[in-house]
Amino acid sequence: MGGYRPVFYATAVAKAKAEGAIILGKSVQDEFGFGTFSVNVGAGEIPLNPIDTSRSCGGSSGGAAGFAALTEHTHIAMAESTGGSIAAPASFCGMASITPTYGLVSRYGLMDYANSLDKIGAIGKSVEDAWLLLSVMAGHDPKDTTSADVQIPNYESFLGKDIKGKKLAVPTEFLNNLDPEVKKAFNDSIDKLKKQGAIIENISLPLNANYSVSVYYIIATAEASTNLSKYCGLRYGYSE
Repeated sequence: MGGYRPVFYATAVAKAKAEGAIILGKSVQDEFGFGTFSVNVGAGEIPLNPIDTSRSCGGSSGGAAGFAALTEHTHIAMAESTGGSIAAPASFCGMASITPTYGLVSRYGLMDYANSLDKIGAIGKSVEDAWLLLSVMAGHDPKDTTSADVQIPNYESFLGKDIKGKKLAVPTEFLNNLDPEVKKAFNDSIDKLKKQGAIIENISLPLNANYSVSVYYIIATAEASTNLSKYCGLRYGYSE
């Protein structure tokens, strides 16, 4: 893929540009989205966590989260998630993010990893920033057959509302084997939500905890082997 330049904009990028967004460039990530720590980069250097350069910035959209955290000016990163590739790097870098419901944002122009799981979302310094980019990207696109033809709500109307009485579920199995510092930070966040009136309910999802990763890799790798077969250096890209 060295030197390959797309001949058209992805729908998400085109919609952002139409609203006046300035595209600075492409950020480094795990190649084709395969990875959780942005060490499987195919081009460029491994992105470093701007909070602590001795640590990973997460992945696969690690460069997107790291650059958004590093810049002093307002910057919102467009990112992709197949199995946590937006939430993980955003968490590693202390950023706000949103991984939208499948079909809410057009995948047209996205390089498919697992097309039944891929989502385009946003990473920013605040919830407002992430919301802003999502509100621009969301919407039906006839070029994507999996694009949901639904009315897009006014996301801004959800901002600033209190969470009193809202129920939040915490799967207890997900807290097993966490580092003490991570677990403390998570519990501190839960305490803050409780103080704001949220109702926290502990639930059990044993099947999810025990089998979800295995099921994910079976589906994702099966789809990836088909989707990525065309990037062979003959039909796409250049093989030296």
